[in-house]
Amino acid sequence: MAAGGSGGTAASFGGGKQVDAEQALAAIGQKAKGGPVGALAYDDANGANLLVLSQTDEQKPSKSALGDKSDYVHVYAQLFTTAGGKTRLVRTVSDGVDDCTVDNEVRFTSDKAQASDLDGDGVGEVLFGYTVGCHGDISPVELKLLLLEGADKYIQRGETYSTPGSGKEALGRLPQGKPEPAWSAWPKGAQALLTKTWDKVAVRE
Repeated sequence: MAAGGSGGTAASFGGGKQVDAEQALAAIGQKAKGGPVGALAYDDANGANLLVLSQTDEQKPSKSALGDKSDYVHVYAQLFTTAGGKTRLVRTVSDGVDDCTVDNEVRFTSDKAQASDLDGDGVGEVLFGYTVGCHGDISPVELKLLLLEGADKYIQRGETYSTPGSGKEALGRLPQGKPEPAWSAWPKGAQALLTKTWDKVAVRE
């Protein structure tokens, strides 16, 4: 794990590509939590990696609003690594909302995760993002971008804004999300990649 910085660009490596989640999971004898949304396969020094993005979406009676149906929606990201003929679950990320009687805002920003080796250490980093919230209006929604490097997790947290007109053009560039841990602890080049990605996904249509 290299020290962070604002330089660097994402470079393709190890044959990372989007794959059919069901077929890729079957090949390694694994299952996703919920219904697969997308999957990314890439090779690195740890072995053959598979990141699966999936979601559960249920409607059940609300616990807070008598007689109303309510959304229980969760997203999952599971990183599997196969080496020496054995597959292990390296990391699971899960988030969501329960008992949402208005508009749930739980969804991935894209069904296509992104793989890179920003710091050139032979261990891939995989980037994905999602929103999570329950709103009945156009209030900001919590936005999270995550970078996994093996079992290590890095996260940038912030909020979406409603339209470009009330964001970049009208008010100038809005604040980026806050990194956890500090950028200095992220792989080298991650800050530049996350900043670029944040600007693309932070506008709420």
